[in-house]
Amino acid sequence: MAEMSRLRRIAGTTRRDKIRNGVIRREFGQTKTLVSKRRLTWFGHVVRMEDKRLPAEALYCYMYGKRSRGRQTNTWMDNVRQDLAEKDMDLRTTLDTIRDRERRRHLVKPSLSANI
Repeated sequence: MAEMSRLRRIAGTTRRDKIRNGVIRREFGQTKTLVSKRRLTWFGHVVRMEDKRLPAEALYCYMYGKRSRGRQTNTWMDNVRQDLAEKDMDLRTTLDTIRDRERRRHLVKPSLSANI
């Protein structure tokens, strides 16, 4: 939220102008949001955790039962898959890369210096 308010202030627009966030981000050349970057960082951290820890258990658990009718809300993993798809990566190869420290360093290092 603070990120978009700063961008809107720089662009000289307000929410009353009814300009979508995506339009403003494209105007500044930002394709990734801070939220998706942090989400992928947390995902990598949880994948490397021991399986007994609570965040790791929550990541790998499966809830049984029926979901309500209509369009389903995105789960956290749905958002992670979407972020990975934007980077042209699939979940399986990403999991292997995250667990291998040397390959992960080469993957993460160029993206740290890039703009969000």
